[in-house]
Amino acid sequence: MPSDCLIWTTTDIELLNEYMEVMKPLAVVLDILQGDKGVFLGVGLVLPLITRLKDLLNQRVYLHLGPIRDRVLEKVDKRFGKLFEDPWYLMAALTHPCFKAHWIKDRRS
Repeated sequence: MPSDCLIWTTTDIELLNEYMEVMKPLAVVLDILQGDKGVFLGVGLVLPLITRLKDLLNQRVYLHLGPIRDRVLEKVDKRFGKLFEDPWYLMAALTHPCFKAHWIKDRRS
């Protein structure tokens, strides 16, 4: 076997799979929010999408990429967090026929 061949270890493959699991939902949400492929359905979509993204990223414990996932969540909060206090974004999400209040979690539990 030539010495310049790349040999993937089990850890390498696990790491790449985790990377895809972390980045894919982020990429999908950003594509929608940017209106790529004509998918953007209005401002009422923003808060439910960001909420779902954060839920997806928090659902799993990552063996190798926990710190990267945490950093992605931190940056998403920094970029979009203030929108959750904006009455226009809240009203748009709450009156969107696909979402209404279903995306809001009960924070008391």
